[in-house]
Amino acid sequence: MNKIIENELANYNINSNSVVEDGKEDIFLAPNMPFKAMQYVGEDIAIKFRIYIPENLNTKQKTPVVFWLHGACEKGTDNVEQVKNNTDWCGSWLEKQPYLKNSIVIMPQCPVDDKWLHTTAAKDPIGVQYKSDEVAESKSLGAVLKILKYYNNKFELDENRILFAGFSMGAYGCFDLLVRHTNLVSSIITISGGCDTSKYEKLLNKKIFMFHALDDCYVNPNGTITMYKSIKNAGGNNVHCKLFSTGGHFICDQSMNLEGLQDWFFGVDNKKIRATNTSNLSR
Repeated sequence: MNKIIENELANYNINSNSVVEDGKEDIFLAPNMPFKAMQYVGEDIAIKFRIYIPENLNTKQKTPVVFWLHGACEKGTDNVEQVKNNTDWCGSWLEKQPYLKNSIVIMPQCPVDDKWLHTTAAKDPIGVQYKSDEVAESKSLGAVLKILKYYNNKFELDENRILFAGFSMGAYGCFDLLVRHTNLVSSIITISGGCDTSKYEKLLNKKIFMFHALDDCYVNPNGTITMYKSIKNAGGNNVHCKLFSTGGHFICDQSMNLEGLQDWFFGVDNKKIRATNTSNLSR
């Protein structure tokens, strides 16, 4: 158990029998790397998830943990959709570099009747974003933190590498977690999402990489652009933004396969990252 993570999650109670097997077959995103089917069952919500735990994991060594928060189309209870639509980039990450294959990777599935974040701001035509002070943390996002706490009780997780990445609704969820739990979340990658841009001052020292396409017709890119500019102008030096001129909403593969992104995400080599096409985000 990592005491730092435990203290950050002190208000999230979970029983040892709250996480159980889901009874589904393993899914392999890379050879010999099974994502096992599990579920968290709480008093007010049940949530399915897939988890990859490295073989022969050294329980005495600090282990990074990576969460992927899917978009709205993958909501459900089949414990498949949130993995199926992300096989290309995730399989590539697992096979090409050692960081992800040596981490615990968790892919939760938001129930149909809930969201990672309860906001309709994504539909706003001018990109006005929600206010986190006016929106409670969703039950599903709370369940994700309880899953994190459960595995922190089982393993020695790395408090400096609690990593979240997400697409669309999941990108909103990543930013919401970072704002509410700034000392817990180490780094986020957001794709085609939005955020509470008024909270930029809390995030000046956080590692953030945002992706958006300018022709996204589902989530206006203005929130991404505003947050990037606000953090940079206030002195934040580890925030990046990659804008695609085209690609629409569904840009996960080209975003996650950006050269150097995995090195940056895991804090191995920040110099490799190439955040090109950001000249239109001048201060």
